[in-house]
Amino acid sequence: MPSTSLPDIGAAKAATAIPQSKAIDPDKLYPPKTTAEILNMSKSWLAKARLRGDGPRYVKFGRSVKYQGLDLIEYRKSKKRHSTSE
Repeated sequence: MPSTSLPDIGAAKAATAIPQSKAIDPDKLYPPKTTAEILNMSKSWLAKARLRGDGPRYVKFGRSVKYQGLDLIEYRKSKKRHSTSE
């Protein structure tokens, strides 16, 4: 009797995620969903960070929120730490 195997859901999710090694285009505008994937955060976290003012800089066109690649690069750099005491 042939064995049936279930698909690996983790592998499918990993295939759709943006790899950390993928370069961020500094001039491109990214929607919140893509930005959340790039930063490995949730869209909800991004929305709350906009409200608090402690997330990456963003641009608003009417009701549409976009994140410029250059701002995402700068935000990532600003979060680097050398020790836990920083």
